[in-house]
Amino acid sequence: MMATKELWLTMNPTQRQKEVEGALSQLVDIESKQCKIKKKMDQGRLAQVKKTLEQFLIDALQWESDRQLQRHY
Repeated sequence: MMATKELWLTMNPTQRQKEVEGALSQLVDIESKQCKIKKKMDQGRLAQVKKTLEQFLIDALQWESDRQLQRHY
């Protein structure tokens, strides 16, 4: 499961960390050719899955940055 901004803001730090770790783990699997999708008929989706994971990580960093900034103002 990848969080949306609304869900991200309701999560505690442990839940956020698990989401990021999960996304990073999946990216490592894709890069190291260990991904389960590679063994299936629908491996053409792999590029989209990778792109989605990367976008989630970028978004999560932005959401966390925004959240930290709001605390200071």
